[in-house]
Amino acid sequence: MPEDLPAASAQAGPLAPLVRFLVIALLLLDGLFTALHLLIYRWHLVKERVAWQMFDLGSECNLPTWYASILWFLAALAAVGCYAVRAGSPLQRRHDKLWLLIAAAFLVASADEVASVHEEVGSYLQGEASGLGLSSVVSAASPHSPWIIFYAPFLVAFAVFLVAFLWQRLAFSIWLRLLLVLAIECYALAVGLDYYQGLSPADQDVVAQLFALSTRRFVETSIVIEETLENIGTSLLVIVFSACVNQKLAEQKGNKGVV
Repeated sequence: MPEDLPAASAQAGPLAPLVRFLVIALLLLDGLFTALHLLIYRWHLVKERVAWQMFDLGSECNLPTWYASILWFLAALAAVGCYAVRAGSPLQRRHDKLWLLIAAAFLVASADEVASVHEEVGSYLQGEASGLGLSSVVSAASPHSPWIIFYAPFLVAFAVFLVAFLWQRLAFSIWLRLLLVLAIECYALAVGLDYYQGLSPADQDVVAQLFALSTRRFVETSIVIEETLENIGTSLLVIVFSACVNQKLAEQKGNKGVV
């Protein structure tokens, strides 16, 4: 693709309709699961208690967990697609194998979503840290979400790598660059809210008072926002990766248009 084309322009490939469909479908589904949480779990529109648990965003092994796992898997699948459809400069093609690393990371996240691996590993590492006399460090951070302090360096490193890797590849569309940044921001805010939920009750009280809300209400609200932001962030990355596949296919065909 010529370098002097406007940044917001792109080439319309065979997957362009699919990308547009994903934009609408995934974001609508993100909103739907949040609405179902509020209507069924929070406001008990359905009186059966079994339904409350089934749509609780803050619980595991239910429909929101299943949906989130599918989103992570779709991101992994789209990343594999980016590797399979090779295009661009020789330098870009030499780095295409990094797509497989990205796919592996999202595949692990998909499994983690249904198996709660990071919570279990976090609790295990918390116990090991306590045995080494580091319990005060973990407790001072987020004692009920110990995974954050152990995972944070890797999450930050992966986020920096993802942005650096994709930035040049998204030069054909400023909008996709914006979606990438928004996705990272969604994840950052979601982790921050998870950190808050893991604080001691006294520390939770301090934060809740800043918003003139009871601690219980603020924690419940933070859970809804956290899970919704995580789903939106993953949805945005599915869209970005799918658009990259579409762009590579379009470059191969030499067509011009807008994604």
